[in-house]
Amino acid sequence: MNSIVLHFVPLCIIGFARCLPLDLDMDMTAGLRTSNHVDEGILVEGDIISLKSIHSKNLVRKPSQLWPNKVFPYTFSKDFDDLQKFNVETALRDLAFQTCVTFRERTNEPTYVVFKNYAKICASAVGYADLKNLGGEMPIYVSAPGCVMRGQIQHEVLHSLGFWHEHARPDRNEYVTVHWENIRPGSESNFEPRTWEDTVTLGMPYDLNSVMHYGKKAFSKNESPTLTPKNSPLNENMGQRFRVSKLDIAKLNRLYECDNRYYKGYELEA
Repeated sequence: MNSIVLHFVPLCIIGFARCLPLDLDMDMTAGLRTSNHVDEGILVEGDIISLKSIHSKNLVRKPSQLWPNKVFPYTFSKDFDDLQKFNVETALRDLAFQTCVTFRERTNEPTYVVFKNYAKICASAVGYADLKNLGGEMPIYVSAPGCVMRGQIQHEVLHSLGFWHEHARPDRNEYVTVHWENIRPGSESNFEPRTWEDTVTLGMPYDLNSVMHYGKKAFSKNESPTLTPKNSPLNENMGQRFRVSKLDIAKLNRLYECDNRYYKGYELEA
């Protein structure tokens, strides 16, 4: 296991409420309703920052858009309190136990993540970009109180590591039904699938339990489902934000070419 370069106390010591799964009917997009803009760019698919300096969305296909040397350097904006930092570090530690990616506080890395607390939103850019000539900061918004659960934070971190939303896979219509009639006006683009030209699945099957999947009432205008699973009508975990799924970890370890000490889900290959 990869050891995270941080000082930690054991997982889930602070209040049991922070260790329990979210209500899966919760609208995970509520904090994004007031604006589609943040300081660094515009929001797409609800929580993905399309940086003003980045024109290509083809991030996860290019090795140059993975974090160099499998190191994820980060720091916090000044408006984070100790509890918020603990929540982030707990989420990162959970990932570090399962992957070869190293998460460490920034020293002198020219491009690095800054965890920010802004407007009660959860948001991140997808993948790495060399921003050393533009200040170096890659923002991840994990604002309180809207984005404090472990899985919510991991969702945004996986975006930064190179993951798009699971429901936007090109093959998603084989697994879920989109109820367009229930989607909030102006939010329809959040449900458009990507093309095979700008997506890779790393040989892994569709994952309804992924922390990257929308919940069944995401962007609903009337509290009716916007997404329902086709082959798992009793599935209760779609949209969960408790923690990364087994397949999330397998994809991460494949994406960053971790060696075979790390789980890669060979038994689950599509």
